[in-house]
Amino acid sequence: MATAHPHVDPDGTVYNMGTSFTGNKGPTYNIIKFPPKKTLPDGKVLNSFDQASIVATVPCQWKMRPCYFHAFSMTDNYFILVEQPLGVSVPKFLLYHFSGRALAKAMDWMPNEKVKFHVIRRSDGHLLETKFEADTFFFFHSINAYEEDGQIVIDLCCFDDGAVVNQIWLENITNPTETFNKAIQATPRRFKAPAGTNLVTLPGTKCRSTRDAKGVVQCHSQDLSQDLMEMPRINYRFNGKKYRYGYGFIPTKGLNCGTLCKVDAETERRSSGQKMPNFQVRMVVLDAKTFQQKALVTFKTPGIVTKDFHGFFARDCDEVHRL
Repeated sequence: MATAHPHVDPDGTVYNMGTSFTGNKGPTYNIIKFPPKKTLPDGKVLNSFDQASIVATVPCQWKMRPCYFHAFSMTDNYFILVEQPLGVSVPKFLLYHFSGRALAKAMDWMPNEKVKFHVIRRSDGHLLETKFEADTFFFFHSINAYEEDGQIVIDLCCFDDGAVVNQIWLENITNPTETFNKAIQATPRRFKAPAGTNLVTLPGTKCRSTRDAKGVVQCHSQDLSQDLMEMPRINYRFNGKKYRYGYGFIPTKGLNCGTLCKVDAETERRSSGQKMPNFQVRMVVLDAKTFQQKALVTFKTPGIVTKDFHGFFARDCDEVHRL
């Protein structure tokens, strides 16, 4: 299994996270590197998959329930894998695979388990010995991560639990209940993991870190906004670097598309933009500073077009995002 959100370096190198279920260590989380295409002196062309390699491996702590993941974080010097307590039950997975049942039914939420942040050096694939934990939460998407003054800042769109996975069924989307509406609410949150021994809170952030009696660093989060946000995007030139603005949407009930929003990570202010009931927005151009609409594309379809989970945009001239 692999994430839906790989990371791409400016030179075109792609990194992704995947789970392996075979091997002497049992299930492991792996960072896989896909270098850009290159031509050898003899003229042979190697594509990214020809050159793929595993650059880091982390054993799963729950051997029979490796965690579900959708994204991971990367800074200039580190990979950050977030091991959350929504596990894919191996016995159920095998049973349901052969009986034709849905994979989602094989997932177990473990409410009494903490979230683990695995911090890995990019230079040598070494997992830092310091253990980082946080009170339980669930997430699909990473907003961004970066380093500052020897500390790693990790921004995620967090749910209080894993209920959303078993709520995004067609019957709940078409006939939403309050349980459904609550389950899809994600809050942009910031965590801080010290790469060294410094536990001092960074200026301008309210999140903090404490070390318990076992030496485990407990990461206490800060909400980047009091409002909800999911499907986050940033200016990708700031991926892995200090940034200020994140963009996404505020989920609304049922089939409505939601409201586009912008969150200022420094001031915790939020700007709201387009809200179009009964429309599924496919392309709208907004001024990034004012959030005023500049252009809107509309078109008719032969039938109903449902909302998608997320998309990925790249220009023809972009090498960075041409996956």
